[in-house]
Amino acid sequence: MFGQQIHGEGLKLGIVLDVSVSNALLALYATIRCFSECKNIFSLMLDHDQISWNSVIGALADSESSVLEAIKYFLDMMHNGWVPNRITFINILAVVLSLSLGKLSHQIHALVIKNHLANDSSIENALLACYGKCGEMDECEKIFSRMSERRDEVSWNSMISGYIHNELLHKAVNLVWFMMQRGQKLDGSPLPPF
Repeated sequence: MFGQQIHGEGLKLGIVLDVSVSNALLALYATIRCFSECKNIFSLMLDHDQISWNSVIGALADSESSVLEAIKYFLDMMHNGWVPNRITFINILAVVLSLSLGKLSHQIHALVIKNHLANDSSIENALLACYGKCGEMDECEKIFSRMSERRDEVSWNSMISGYIHNELLHKAVNLVWFMMQRGQKLDGSPLPPF
């Protein structure tokens, strides 16, 4: 494959040692879902930057068989003195969502607050999905109520899906009604087929 040829040429020329080149290779292998190559490149890098960490965590978060490794890399990142940013949190919340780990959701949420990213709508939406899947609709309701003007289609759908997932159908219907009263359009995606 062409990407592997480029990687091979980079090795011959010695430019793979450059952080930017290595980051590009991480992105390439993540895109083509070669997760073992991502880990290999990351381990061979002499230096890592925020992009390196986010790339490897994001790649592993996308692989069902590697989500636990994504958590390990996330912890290693912080242990090495790197502060998670918006991308890091979105990636690690995808892991938490796939694993349905309520306690980890709370821990990540605390880190989000500590890092002053609690008002980022993408992170809030990811938290809504995590808490909803973990059955913690009270946490979803707190986040959703604080979002107010930042609510988007994903926010509404996450809440409705959370209610449906947790068999709180009356709340789902009430929220759909409230959503329509506010002029939001219902796209039908959170509703289960009948």
